[in-house]
Amino acid sequence: IILGASGSDSGSLKYNLKELNRIKERISKINLYLMISRDIDTFDILSDLAKYSYNGIDCAMFLNDAFSPSRMITNPYDVFTFDNIAERNIQTKRDIIRLSHKASDADSLSRSIRHPRLTYGLMYKRDWVSDYPEDYLNIYSNCNIVYSDRVHACVAGIIFGKKAMYFGNSPRSGLLSRVLGDKPFMERPVSADLSFIENEKKKQLDLKYLKYYRP
Repeated sequence: IILGASGSDSGSLKYNLKELNRIKERISKINLYLMISRDIDTFDILSDLAKYSYNGIDCAMFLNDAFSPSRMITNPYDVFTFDNIAERNIQTKRDIIRLSHKASDADSLSRSIRHPRLTYGLMYKRDWVSDYPEDYLNIYSNCNIVYSDRVHACVAGIIFGKKAMYFGNSPRSGLLSRVLGDKPFMERPVSADLSFIENEKKKQLDLKYLKYYRP
């Protein structure tokens, strides 16, 4: 069983067909019972390789079922998370919290704390680096807008009712298109129809060939 299947993670919005053909060849050799995709392109390309296939949504869309945010007492703020490209010139009247999801940044921060005479620059570029995902989810769920080159940073915003704008170039952004439809999330901040997402989640959990079990 493959849940949240995605066909590629190359640096282009277009799927690499050579890579996909190699993946299809590998998958065709295993006894794949169920494939639930997280974007429509993956479903169209890989759906015939499993006994059952479903045009599903990304597993991260269930974040709001697994995590209850704590209310932050702070001024209104936006989140900037740019780990792979230079931060864009974005105008906002709200405060800004800059996050990093890179392990190398966390390592640099620990080194700069242990050796204060060494300058790594991280603390001048990022406001928060943490080993705990709950820290990030609290920050994303309490903000106004998420601006990021990371797909799942955008997911962490929209699934808690916030707006997000994506600046990357990964085909993984197809998982955003799956729930945002034609909304121009690469052109301006947009919010999701949470009732639509909840309905998609329910349909996925109700699949006859995938039983949801809670002890």
